[in-house]
Amino acid sequence: MRGKGSIRKSTRHNEGMTLVELVVCLGILAVVTGLGSTAFIKMSTVWGDVQEHEKMAGEAERILTVMREDFGSVLSPRVTGIPLAGIENTRRGDGSFYGKSVNDDAISMAVQTPQGQKIVTYRVLREGPGARLVREKRNLRADEADVLITNESKNVLVLQIAYLVNGQEQGRAWSGENLPDAVRVGVVLVDPTNPQIQIVREATFPVRVN
Repeated sequence: MRGKGSIRKSTRHNEGMTLVELVVCLGILAVVTGLGSTAFIKMSTVWGDVQEHEKMAGEAERILTVMREDFGSVLSPRVTGIPLAGIENTRRGDGSFYGKSVNDDAISMAVQTPQGQKIVTYRVLREGPGARLVREKRNLRADEADVLITNESKNVLVLQIAYLVNGQEQGRAWSGENLPDAVRVGVVLVDPTNPQIQIVREATFPVRVN
């Protein structure tokens, strides 16, 4: 006889997993792995977009910072004989530039730089579907051949410039000996691999005569 405290041994043997159970486990593992891979790919894509967005935002801020310095050191046209010239230009959508009509305004002005008195020009150069904003600098009396590109920003979709007098916008073109009170600049940068990712920045700069 067995005592009350005796332990009854199990007679069931460990038979392991059946083929059906193994197939079910493998199926579940495949589903979980697939979901994890999809989530990882989506996260990687989102992270890449965030990085590109931040990169373009930094570039847009750099553009506006350089412009702010130039508009703060404008030379009087009455002294230099060189007026501030604003050119309004719109390129109509023709399948290029992601099918959009875009503003390609330009501005040229005499400014005081650490290297002396210079004519500084901002304009967009189009090269196929791509574009770059350039800051060109030359001496006041120099020929066009002496133009030096000192700053360059790629993937600029729009450069829009408006001129203000007494707080009122006077349009996107300017000429003559008088200077505007301020200039409003808008830039749009676009990711060439994903045109849905765009950065829009705008700033208004007082025109200060040096």
